[in-house]
Amino acid sequence: MNPTAQCLREAWHRMFQSRTCPPLSVLIQGGAQVASHLSMCLDCREALAKAETYAKAGSYLARIPLPNEPQTPVNIGDIRRLRPKGTPDTWFDTNGRYYNPPLVIVLAPPDANDCVRVAQIFDEEDLRDISDIPLENGSDFAEAWNIYEIPQTALATKAYQRVDTSVVARILAAADQPIPTLDDTSPVSFFRHLERAIASFFRASLQQPPNLLAQHEARIHSLFAQWTEHVTPLPEAAAEQEYQSDDGSNMCFRLPCLVIQEDTLQQYAAEIHVDWKHNGFVATAFCPLKSPNQTIVPQVRCGSTEPDANDIRTSVLNDGTVRIMAQFTGGDCTPDDLKIVLLLSTNNR
Repeated sequence: MNPTAQCLREAWHRMFQSRTCPPLSVLIQGGAQVASHLSMCLDCREALAKAETYAKAGSYLARIPLPNEPQTPVNIGDIRRLRPKGTPDTWFDTNGRYYNPPLVIVLAPPDANDCVRVAQIFDEEDLRDISDIPLENGSDFAEAWNIYEIPQTALATKAYQRVDTSVVARILAAADQPIPTLDDTSPVSFFRHLERAIASFFRASLQQPPNLLAQHEARIHSLFAQWTEHVTPLPEAAAEQEYQSDDGSNMCFRLPCLVIQEDTLQQYAAEIHVDWKHNGFVATAFCPLKSPNQTIVPQVRCGSTEPDANDIRTSVLNDGTVRIMAQFTGGDCTPDDLKIVLLLSTNNR
């Protein structure tokens, strides 16, 4: 039976709350990002209001030492919690939205780079579509449309559950099928946008396989040195300013983006947005590279051949466009200064 509109909205609300509401420990810790979240979230304001009731019990429980669980080998079919870097109070994105680490199911054994393929899991049946595969417990579903690679060290030390390999085979088979088109205004579509954002956020917080960049580091440095002086201009990506706000706090222009895949070099017309902050600026590049199943290692320079971005994150949008966000401290940025290179690995699917 198809869920009613009311059931869909309630399921979407529960999943949104589960994925984006910080735990009580983060709410109590406070801070500007928590205050911003609380201003928009009635559920968390109510949870924080009740916190004093449980403060004494919580203080007692916090003194009980927890045993360190030994690391267990990662196997196909394992359901484990994603274990990102940093502490829970750092899991806010650049827009101030908080993300809780999801459960994932392991679809392949660790590869040569010590990485595993996983699919995210959710537990709201009303949000299920044909490409969501039920697991053996009957209440969880694997997102065959949301599969990616992570280092196995980014998984919890112990499996919450393990499913039969036949379930994994059904997930992989569904992943090879075309993804059904959804109504952009439906709760299911909103949910999928959120799930992809969560995957992109936590993947960006994890280091890519270290030997991938090391293997090509000299090549990238050499290309940057050459490209800085010999950029082949593209008519549709001329380094010309297209927009600047009245207060000068942001601007938009187009630049060539160099893409390296093995021995193949290509240039794409990237749209660049630069936003000035109080202590630097953030450059966001949108490169129309229709390759969502590749491992992407970005390098961004501004004004020199050495990397000077404090933080670089990549994500793949729904249409396959690659988004690169690079944060710089101090300095300035002009179209002539900024250089962007993407290295693609071919060791994925």
